[in-house]
Amino acid sequence: MSRGGPGLNKKLDKEKKPYLFVGLVCVREAYRGQGYMRKLMDMAFAEGRRLDVPVILDTAAQSKYNKYMHLGMELGGIRRFGDSGVLYDLIRYPDAGEETR
Repeated sequence: MSRGGPGLNKKLDKEKKPYLFVGLVCVREAYRGQGYMRKLMDMAFAEGRRLDVPVILDTAAQSKYNKYMHLGMELGGIRRFGDSGVLYDLIRYPDAGEETR
């Protein structure tokens, strides 16, 4: 993974800035489309606001990138791995507003 450069977590660690990292969001197929990803991310965003720290995550899927952007996350960087793909580093700052609905 280092071939694509450091992710947001490594950059924030180096700057000694706190953050919440969402490692993996999975919704079972039978429950998809029912708002569970949004509810989970709303909880992470609320905790980020409570602690006054950004929430970060990365994803390799363009479709998931689009969903996270729709929830108010911002693109923090793109890591390219040649023919192996990309990782989108996403961030949402604690002052990004109210919970998404």
